[in-house]
Amino acid sequence: MAERGATLLEMLVVMGILGLVAGLAFPALRRPYEALAADTARSAVLADLRTGRAEAIRTGAPVTFSVSPDGRLYGWKDRSRLLPASVRMQVESPVTFAEDGSSNGGRLVLYARGRAMTLFVAPATGLASVAATR
Repeated sequence: MAERGATLLEMLVVMGILGLVAGLAFPALRRPYEALAADTARSAVLADLRTGRAEAIRTGAPVTFSVSPDGRLYGWKDRSRLLPASVRMQVESPVTFAEDGSSNGGRLVLYARGRAMTLFVAPATGLASVAATR
């Protein structure tokens, strides 16, 4: 009578195949997460630009929105935020919102794993908008 069950060698082969499949599948699962982090960061920066403009109007004092040299930290005065690890931001010069809501204008670019997302701040109105994604 033949015995039923799997030998140790058969189990090791199956475990090796499962390990290989998992090693190939998990890196592909990171891409959607990184894209989501980039989109979330873009939305957060856009909201913070709008909040900075509103604060300048509300307080009657200028608000300067700046970015740290490494591109991970941004904000104004005592309000700063940290971008996700896979996202960096560059700005030509700090954006300053005046008491009437206008600004000196500016272009902010978020970089995330081969993707660049550009945000513009209109000088006359101080309104921030998403310009392009590539």
